Amino acid sequence: MQVKTVEQQDVQALHRLREARVGERTALCNQVRGLLGEYGIVLPKGVSAVRKRLPELLEDAENGLRNFLRPLLEVHIFCELSTLHMSGCVPDLSCLAACRACPSRARVPKPKRPFVAKR
Repeated sequence: MQVKTVEQQDVQALHRLREARVGERTALCNQVRGLLGEYGIVLPKGVSAVRKRLPELLEDAENGLRNFLRPLLEVHIFCELSTLHMSGCVPDLSCLAACRACPSRARVPKPKRPFVAKR
């Protein structure tokens, strides 16, 4: 087995950090779905469903969410979800340029992608 170059280690670090952020985002969405489920609000699986529906639910005063939970979801959860989305799913363009410029990038293992069932 060959020793990795510094460029390969950089690319691998980028993939690992992105994968970790995507995992955190997924865990947060599942937590939100679970919390809302306790109030009788059911959201479909998927990050996009939570990101789309959460602002709508926060604006709807008739959906059964208490005034205690509403600001918590708005300030903490939605802001954190937006931050995780931006930091995990939109890699820094300078990092991508560096990855593409690396002559030995083909030998760096690709990140694992989670299994997504087709509907």
